[in-house]
Amino acid sequence: MAKNDDKQNLPFLKVSNSEKHFLPQDPLFKEVFTNKEFIRSLLTELLPIRSLNSLDFSKMELMSSNFVRDSLDIKKLRELYNDLLWRIEWQEGSYTYLCLLLEMQSKPDVSMAKRIADYILGLYNHLESGGKIKARQRYPFVLPVVIYNGGRRWNVPLNLGELIADVPKDLERFRINLPYELIDIRHFKKAILKNGVSSWFIRLLNSEGSDDFTKAVRKLQQLLSRKDQRAIHKILTFLISYLREQKELEAQDGMDVLDEVDESTMTDDWVVAWYKRIEKGDKAKEAKLKAKCMAEGRAEGRAVGRAEGRAEGRAEGEAIGEKRGKTEGRLEGILNATLSNLKNLVTWRYGSVPSEVSGCLDAKKKDLSFLEQAMKWVLDCPKIEDFKKKLKEYDGSADAV
Repeated sequence: MAKNDDKQNLPFLKVSNSEKHFLPQDPLFKEVFTNKEFIRSLLTELLPIRSLNSLDFSKMELMSSNFVRDSLDIKKLRELYNDLLWRIEWQEGSYTYLCLLLEMQSKPDVSMAKRIADYILGLYNHLESGGKIKARQRYPFVLPVVIYNGGRRWNVPLNLGELIADVPKDLERFRINLPYELIDIRHFKKAILKNGVSSWFIRLLNSEGSDDFTKAVRKLQQLLSRKDQRAIHKILTFLISYLREQKELEAQDGMDVLDEVDESTMTDDWVVAWYKRIEKGDKAKEAKLKAKCMAEGRAEGRAVGRAEGRAEGRAEGEAIGEKRGKTEGRLEGILNATLSNLKNLVTWRYGSVPSEVSGCLDAKKKDLSFLEQAMKWVLDCPKIEDFKKKLKEYDGSADAV
């Protein structure tokens, strides 16, 4: 498959004149939440409602939601909603509706409870006008679920009744009680996540480093390997390709373009903000590894230096000889241990120590400040050629590298 085939088949990708890509998440999430396996996983894994396990997910049907505009007769109301409506049967034959409202903005919508009330009333009006509900027949149950992927916590009312002004206690019984279920992706409790598609999708979106991201991708690829999961698997493949392009774009520009992105821009650049979180996690891990390597190198150098200093001090004799031996032994031990750690680090980073690099390091084995600086270069340079360049630049004494 050609590199851009997935983009051509996914119409929600927009490319500006400057060639910078923007991936609005509303339509992409719609693609994800039209997958039956994902909806089954969502209801049975993420919602603490045991009775949902009694639904017959083999008979799910994705319904049109144009009724929101038509039945309420409000101009362009439909455009305010990013929704999906599923009709799902219970195992005994009756049915219910699952209303998914995808809230992909960077902050919560305080009017969400009223929006859901409008939506449910619009559905009931539509069913009545279409003859789906007869006289004296009860309305079907609607389960409203809000999916939110913003950076701020969802701190607005989860019930329409909380939006209504206070009244005397004897009027409280007339207050409308219409709650909705919330799945706040960015702040979802990890302890609730399980081993299904929706749980790993949330882990993927909350990746805090390449290791987390890669693990989530591999689990999703396993879970979505069947032929009937090709649509959502295609979206996953596209997301991975898109993240890689962001990294390539950053490298080509020679600057950290992610520094220009913050949570307030998630409406347009949510994938860039996601990539920024992954990069931040990687940099933190690399810094921790660098500090650990330096600390271990110094500790080993001190230990070897003390041991060799004592041995050589005793061999040198007493008095001045012993004192000089200890001093020189410590220094020699530190230098030897640091050189050894440096070569081990080069092998770990690049696979081997080229002969010219080994010769350069041996030539400077008496220079402790050089050896410690070289260890930092290894951690900072992704390629052996970059490391060689650093060696050449160091006081012009390594021209043979």
